[in-house]
Amino acid sequence: MQRPPRPKYLSLIVIFAAQLFLFSPFHLTAAPQTSDESKLLQAREKGKRQSAYLAGKSESIEKPKLKANLSQFKKQIQPLLVKACTQCHGPEEQEGNIRIDTLDPNLFEGKDVQWWLEVFAVVSNSEMPPPEEKLLSEPERVQIINWLKNELKHASEARQSQKASTSFRRMTNYEFNYALQDLLGLPFDFARDLPKEVMLPGGFENSSGSLRLSISQLENFRRVARKALDRAIVTGERPPTLFWSLPIQKLAKIDWQKQNEELAKTKTSLKDDPQAQKEALDRLLTNYQKPPRRPAYKELNSGRHLQASWAYQRAQYSQRPEESDVAKNRVKPAAKYDWVAVLPQGRNQKLIVELGDQLPEKGIMRVRVRAAKASKSAEDRPSLRLEFGFQASNEGRSVIKVGRDITPIVSEDFQFYEWKVPLGDIYPRNSVKGRYPLGVTPSPSEYIKLVNDSMNEGSVLVDYIEIEAPYFQQWPPASHRRIFAQKGSLTDENTAAKEILLPFMEKAWRRPVSQTQLQRKLTLFEKIRPICDSFEEAIRETLATVIASPQFLFVGSPALSKQTNQTEVNKQLNAHELANRLSFFLWCSLPDDELRKLADNGTILDKKVRAGQVNRMLADPRAQRMSRHFVHQWLHLENLEYVNFAKTYRGLDPELKPAMLSEPVQLFNEIVDHNRSVLDFIHADYLVINSRLATHYGIPGVKGNHFRSVKPARQINRGGLLTSAGILTMNSDGEDSHPLKRGVWMLEKILNDPPPPPPPAVPEIDLSDPNIAKMTLKERIENHRDHAACMSCHIKIDPWGLAFENFDASGRWRTKVGNQKVDSTSYLFNKEKLDGIGGLKKHLLEKRQDQFVRGLATKLTAFALGRPLAFEDHAELESIALTTRKRKDGLVDMIRAIVESELFLQR
Repeated sequence: MQRPPRPKYLSLIVIFAAQLFLFSPFHLTAAPQTSDESKLLQAREKGKRQSAYLAGKSESIEKPKLKANLSQFKKQIQPLLVKACTQCHGPEEQEGNIRIDTLDPNLFEGKDVQWWLEVFAVVSNSEMPPPEEKLLSEPERVQIINWLKNELKHASEARQSQKASTSFRRMTNYEFNYALQDLLGLPFDFARDLPKEVMLPGGFENSSGSLRLSISQLENFRRVARKALDRAIVTGERPPTLFWSLPIQKLAKIDWQKQNEELAKTKTSLKDDPQAQKEALDRLLTNYQKPPRRPAYKELNSGRHLQASWAYQRAQYSQRPEESDVAKNRVKPAAKYDWVAVLPQGRNQKLIVELGDQLPEKGIMRVRVRAAKASKSAEDRPSLRLEFGFQASNEGRSVIKVGRDITPIVSEDFQFYEWKVPLGDIYPRNSVKGRYPLGVTPSPSEYIKLVNDSMNEGSVLVDYIEIEAPYFQQWPPASHRRIFAQKGSLTDENTAAKEILLPFMEKAWRRPVSQTQLQRKLTLFEKIRPICDSFEEAIRETLATVIASPQFLFVGSPALSKQTNQTEVNKQLNAHELANRLSFFLWCSLPDDELRKLADNGTILDKKVRAGQVNRMLADPRAQRMSRHFVHQWLHLENLEYVNFAKTYRGLDPELKPAMLSEPVQLFNEIVDHNRSVLDFIHADYLVINSRLATHYGIPGVKGNHFRSVKPARQINRGGLLTSAGILTMNSDGEDSHPLKRGVWMLEKILNDPPPPPPPAVPEIDLSDPNIAKMTLKERIENHRDHAACMSCHIKIDPWGLAFENFDASGRWRTKVGNQKVDSTSYLFNKEKLDGIGGLKKHLLEKRQDQFVRGLATKLTAFALGRPLAFEDHAELESIALTTRKRKDGLVDMIRAIVESELFLQR
């Protein structure tokens, strides 16, 4: 739920007491940093017992109300607020520019609802009034909370019936991309060249508040649609296919020749001394038996190794393709070869296969590699990665990853592994190709690289490689047949066009199409057919208008008009709208055939049917889209994408960054797959990691780049989101930790309680001051906080951020900075001690469970609806949180609760 900026009064009221408490020497003493697993488990159980949701307090509010309970406020609540709050927020003093005694208690019609939400939050969390002043007894505090809880719920329900909020919006770029992929059955990145989306602070990319459609955007979508259909629909004869058949011996030819020349030269130079000649030749042959540390070729019969070499000049390593009828003349590999390429583990272990200058600009390139792992250990699973690149000159070069991220090599026996690479999506390509002949400089040649992407899983062996481009499994390709399947043997073009357009439009527009709409497209087809060279071309132009239509580009439902006779019936989504919302929530794309069928017959409106679809859709690989985009936007992982590892973290494996980006998403997937508790995001006794992250965390025995759930023998201050390296890294400054960034992130993303923005003209920490320069980071922060302009924000933020001080800039655990022991203890404004990361997790699990569950439900619901949430949604969000808590906090249960909610079912 969006909130106004946090008022300063909520922090300033405790400044004096906090200063006395926070800055005493006693509280700067370092505390033990490791978190005992049993204590965190106890904290989780204690937090459940203290939950207002699980204690049944929320269930006492059942009967709907139509007006504010002002009599109870005047008799019971107002006197308590006057006693506890007006000394700082009353007629004489208004800290934070607010007077509690002038807030309108009518939450149904008044304008102070957002302030009352803030009062409810700080009183519920025991943040206000200052506990040391004992202005409220616990029964009095509960009395205020219960009155506010009732009023907020009923006022929200009353306002919800009159709301005019809307989820009507255009697709995001990534939704547009997935929708085209699913509609056309193609794997290309269609949205690559679209302008980047703007995400509102605290929101999501799919929020209706920011997704409008300008003329230029419509033109962009029309252009992309046209290019997508170019790839899906073919005309004319099948284009010739280039085919490379490459046994490793063929790639090793140049290096084998170099080695033989060295032997011949030695033999010739010592021909007059047979004994010296024999000794020199024996030394060379012995050296050839030793495997190099770099990629090499190996002749199995002799055991000789040749270190693989490559240079771009003269295109001497370029392999020539064959142009052939693939179905008839494809060269088949031998069952076994006498040569293998050996790719050792470690960084930059790459084998270059140069393909010359004939690769087409578009179409699919299929790369097949016959490979095996060298290790006999079942635990070792080295992996191959495919890269594409060129080097035109000393300065003109490029290499990019293509295909799947990693391909595990799972067997000691040679078997084929395959990548299918859209050539049209590779950027940049060699710009001098076609301008210069092969063999001159700048070189127009291009190549692929096979990379052993493993850290400690052993070598990869390759004995055969084949490349085919453009690759067609059949002709016409499946994407073409998918569109023209309804044409069959029809000879009348207008009839055939109708048979093609109707199913395409219904799938693209996600609902039945009227005869009037269909006729408009048929009329367009008839007008453009005479100026097109073929029937297929005219259909392609017509379908482009279907995709570029608002019927395709827009999702959600327009806002209802504010009418006094508004009924519940016309607020409900119809079957097709509901199927559409469900699909864009869980798949970020169009409903599939099964969902559309359930919408056509109306059964998607049935709660049990819908629950079954949630289970089916979450089990589908397309659900990975929801995980990736929700987690990235919720946690703002874009900040990590901006971190330049090559420049900032030169000592770290550059492939660690992609692993850091994947870890929170993989954790989300693990929790979904097993319907684990959402509290695992705060702390879990397992990690979802790969070998790179395990090495970074100091966890032994984890091999392979694939992510899997790992339970370390000894929990080492890891588990959950808070201690994942990527989040800690993106919230640092590249050189050291950054408590302010980490604290703000904690409040915004985990507690859904963003701090107020900093005031203008905030003084910076003056590192030129020798007294400040010699301070620890914690002491500098405390010194900075002494400024009156800084205190109001930092008193709320700093304690959360300082709890992470045992993690350095890249998220590694530390106990010292230089010669000084790390002090990660801090004290919240209510005097509660956070003893490092263990104390932080304990506090969250024990005191903030309800807040976290409600915050996550709010974030996930905003993503599901595709619109910002408002006060009118408060009651339903409380209901979703309550349902989730009663179902043992399962993440899938939270998703189900959202889909079951009235918010999800209404416009």
